[in-house]
Amino acid sequence: ISVQDIIKGFGAHEVLKGVSVSLQKGEKMGLVGVNGCGKTTLMRIITGEVEADGGMIHKNRDLRIGYLAQVDDIALTDTVWGALLRVFEPVITMEKRLRDLEQQMETNSDPETAMKLTSDYQRLLERFNEAEGYAYQGEMLGVLNGLGLKPEMHDRVVATLSGGERTRLSLAKLLLQKPDIILMDEPTNHLDLAAIEWLQEYLTEYKGSLLLISHDRYFLDHVCNTMGEILGGKMIKFTGNYTEYMRKRTADFETRMKAYNLQQKEIEREKAII
Repeated sequence: ISVQDIIKGFGAHEVLKGVSVSLQKGEKMGLVGVNGCGKTTLMRIITGEVEADGGMIHKNRDLRIGYLAQVDDIALTDTVWGALLRVFEPVITMEKRLRDLEQQMETNSDPETAMKLTSDYQRLLERFNEAEGYAYQGEMLGVLNGLGLKPEMHDRVVATLSGGERTRLSLAKLLLQKPDIILMDEPTNHLDLAAIEWLQEYLTEYKGSLLLISHDRYFLDHVCNTMGEILGGKMIKFTGNYTEYMRKRTADFETRMKAYNLQQKEIEREKAII
């Protein structure tokens, strides 16, 4: 995904003044900057939730973007387990069709029909295996447990969950969807230490790309391999994790200060000559 010269203002206040950045496959970028600099706004523009005043966003065709939003689309009447089952509806449909074909194969006595049923079954079974259909319940259990949503909560109705529990459920749903790019805005806010550590490891191993807003420096250090800073409405990109970004940023600041001081000395020298 490539963002070029994005401009966005609210009233007379222009927040983004020509932000450009690209995110490559497998890249995990931390997005930092002072509060109100436009980090969340940029993320919402990328998802299409907010329209930019100017600039372009180029995406690969069929790119799947997952966004951990503050307002989720989980039905209040679902159970925790049922809400996550919705992610796997295509796999569950295939599973039911396989069982139906198995039953038909057992009761069928016509050779020609048997050949067709066997062929249909083999094709569907290949698709089912490619989708890792036998593993989806194990995946659900692993993610729920990792995020602290224990088995005794699985039958709870979503409407009865606390705000923090619902955020963790939204995060679980996002991870199980396995989008090409995950966008996260402060994902650790409602997680305890064990869940944060689990999420760190999960995102480190994740094959897709990541754009992450967080004030948790250790989390950024552990997960990210590039950093983007929004400063003065523009984007500056650094290679490396948060610690490397701070080192490079400090070195860059010192270089600019030296150049500025030399410039001031030159101005003072010219004034003295005059």
